[in-house]
Formats: sequence, C-alpha cells, structure tokens
Amino acid sequence: MKALSRRLLGGVAAVAGAVAIMVPSAAFAQGGPPPGRGGGGGTETANNLSVPTIFVGTVGFGLPDVALDTWTALEPPTGSPSTGWPIDPAAYYYVQGVNIWRAQYEKTTVATVTGKWGDNLTGEASLKAGHPVRVEMALTSTDASLVKQGYTVVKLEPAVADRNSSYGTLAQSSTGPATPADMTPMVWTTGAYLTISGSTTQIPMPGEINATGAPVFGYNWRPAAAGTYTLTFHVPDTSGVTISNSNTGDPNSISITVQVTGGGGRGHHGGR
Repeated sequence: MKALSRRLLGGVAAVAGAVAIMVPSAAFAQGGPPPGRGGGGGTETANNLSVPTIFVGTVGFGLPDVALDTWTALEPPTGSPSTGWPIDPAAYYYVQGVNIWRAQYEKTTVATVTGKWGDNLTGEASLKAGHPVRVEMALTSTDASLVKQGYTVVKLEPAVADRNSSYGTLAQSSTGPATPADMTPMVWTTGAYLTISGSTTQIPMPGEINATGAPVFGYNWRPAAAGTYTLTFHVPDTSGVTISNSNTGDPNSISITVQVTGGGGRGHHGGR
C-alpha cells in the first residue's frame, strides 16, 4: 500500500505542519516549497480540501455548487488507511491521492477576513534577486464563533524533500476513522491579484488548494534586482470580501514591504 501511495503521490508538493484554528499555521511553511503538484504552483485535488472554506460569490476548485449560506457535510476519508510511514511507522494514515476526503464548505455573498502573508515574507527568510520567491496570501474568517470541521494534514516522510513527500491525515486504527478537527474557516473568492511597488499592472493570484488542503492565493515572483519592494494583495471591489487588517486605506487590499538582496545561494519559497 505504501509503494502504491508513493507512485500516486510522487508529484504532490508540500507544506509541513498541522492545521489550526485561526489562520492555519500549516497554510505556510517557513522557507518551504511552492504548493501544488511538482512544485509548480498547481492545485491539489478538490477531493482533499482539508480546511473548512467559505467561497464568496462562486464555489471554486471544481467543487459541487451549493445553495447560498448552506454548509456541506464533512466527508470522511474513503478506503483504508496505510501504515509504515516514517512519521510514525506504527500509526495508520489516510493518504492524499489514494484516499479522498473533504472539509465542510459553504457559499456566501460577503465575508470579513484577516489576511496573512506567507511566512517566508514575514519571517527571516532571505529573498534574493534572480531567484524565485513564492508570494502567498491566506484569508481567514474573522468570525471566531464560526467553527467548522476539516482534517489535519501532516507530512508523512520527514526525511524526504517537501515537494516529494506524501501527506495524509491520521486514522484512529487500521480501519479508521480519521478524527475531524475544529477550525475557523478560510475564505476564497475569484479575481484576486497582486501589484508590486506602485505599478498598476495586475498580476493574477489564482487560488489553489495546497498540500495541507488549505485554499491560498499564490504567485511565483522572480525579482530582477535587489531593493525594497511593496507587495499589495487585492480582491475586487465588487467581491464582497473585506480585509479587516488592511493597512492601505482600502478595505479590499493589504500590503507588505520586503527587502530583496543580491543574487547567490538558493531561492526561498513560501509554504502553502
């Protein structure tokens, strides 16, 4: 079973850590790989949406549409869990790409959110000119009383490169079930984009479901020169999304200033 898991999951990229209430800490990994399959910024299958999600305006990622303000039921993992994974060889895990599960989600017309940049932009990771920099934004509902269920997803092969490791959620025994986790929902909407250092060029930041099953917005940026850059994330004025911690004077955007040094060494990427 483990061999089958690895064959099916060889292209799954990764972000380490467990999902938590508020902005899931696993939504980003400090200096980690780009999300999606093969590290190219693609999306994970919507069948493994693991963090509860509020879709504003349109349900994304190919998920079935729902009536407004109607939460779906939690969908437990299909199939049987497998064992022998390096994270804990005696434990059983449901594995992305082999088993299928889905967190709760709903569709609304408005949402107030907290925006959080990827840890590589807010932490101590060195951003270098000419090297890829993963720019990511996670939006989380500000309604602390709104708690829904999903599944905590972890890296199953700690010694394997993040982008090559398998990821899964813990089963209680060889026959399951998985244990749901209570989480504050994350938020997704269409039309998000990035502007850099005052430019009016709108760089699309499409959403994706990363390796821990969280919806994030991302862009692979390669700064051409060293310097100070201001990155601004925007949602359309008509999206229905209000960013509560906006620092731009515009409730539909949020900015961060980063320092890019001269080239050399390896580039750093945001996590999920």
